[in-house]
Amino acid sequence: MWTQSRVLRYQGAIHQGVNAFTDAETAYQGALDAARTGRFRALEGEALISRGDLRRLQGRDDDGRKDLDRALALFDAEGLPREAAAARFRIGSLELERNRPHVAEPILRQVLQAGPVADRLTLAHAHRYLGGIDRDRGDRVAARDHFEAAATTYRSLDSPLGQANVADDLGRLELAAGNAAAAKRWFGDAEILYRRAGDTVWEGKAKAKREEAERALAAGKSVVVAPVPVVAPPPPVPPVVQPPERSLEPAEKPSLSDRLVDALIEELPKIIIGVVVSLLSLLGIWLYSRLKKVVSD
Repeated sequence: MWTQSRVLRYQGAIHQGVNAFTDAETAYQGALDAARTGRFRALEGEALISRGDLRRLQGRDDDGRKDLDRALALFDAEGLPREAAAARFRIGSLELERNRPHVAEPILRQVLQAGPVADRLTLAHAHRYLGGIDRDRGDRVAARDHFEAAATTYRSLDSPLGQANVADDLGRLELAAGNAAAAKRWFGDAEILYRRAGDTVWEGKAKAKREEAERALAAGKSVVVAPVPVVAPPPPVPPVVQPPERSLEPAEKPSLSDRLVDALIEELPKIIIGVVVSLLSLLGIWLYSRLKKVVSD
């Protein structure tokens, strides 16, 4: 059941990647059923996360939120803080997509409270999203702190796309403050980083913003305006967590055969690449020997 759940989740991701959403949901449901049958709670949560992301992509926000809440409840109950932080981040980002920053903010702050146990990329994303919330309500100081924290982590992870997004965020922050010179620099950095990340669409957008900042600078609009007073954050709104669909019995460990098959699945791409490289090497040796023989004849 362990292997079956993982394979079905991979199949769902493949279907989702080609927009075959019905097939993807069927595969995710199969992964969920297999995980529940084997009482593999972590896999059950992962399957719920995958299905929740799919439903978000389809615009089924309420259904997606229910899946994410159930995954969070499972991870919390099983004592998996890293996975719980990732689930909370997804819930927070979903609420931002629904234009509900007052709901998203306390959830994203809970992600930061997870600290070192959380995935560093998840923490960087949470800082960036919180920076956007602070910027939109006029708290530029807090926004800059979050953006800089995100940028530091993205740099340490060598994530050009993450760095580009933060540079764009900081450019927007400076432009809104009337500092066109700083905005121009940030948008220029974003343009370069998007190019490095291979994102030509956002590279073009960053270029347009840089040119906008240049025009503002040429028009003498580079004076920094007075800072906007810090706006008190809204009262925390705790996430609505749905109970798991079934009781949480102690999880069983996967059998030895399941673990071996799972390891084989993980290593299969490397094995295939190794075989292909070996065959190409043999083909090259054979062609070289044939060519050498033809030349000698």
